[in-house]
Amino acid sequence: MKFFMVIVFCMAADMCEVIYETDPYPARQECQLEAAMVREYMMRTYPTSAGEIYCLHEEELKVWEDFLRKGGMPTMPSPIDA
Repeated sequence: MKFFMVIVFCMAADMCEVIYETDPYPARQECQLEAAMVREYMMRTYPTSAGEIYCLHEEELKVWEDFLRKGGMPTMPSPIDA
């Protein structure tokens, strides 16, 4: 199964964006290890921001993509069951 890192990045409570990688990880654990490093980087670089990082399999990523394509806005906590 392929896993994709999805980052919800918020500079203000009502200004969130979704960033996701298009290259999959072969296992959830590999994605989670990379996500931990990304988390540390984001915390150092953007200390006043908030966010969440998910490692989603292909079907979960499709739910996110459909949500965004239909005009959904990312929020924290997640607006979908990820």
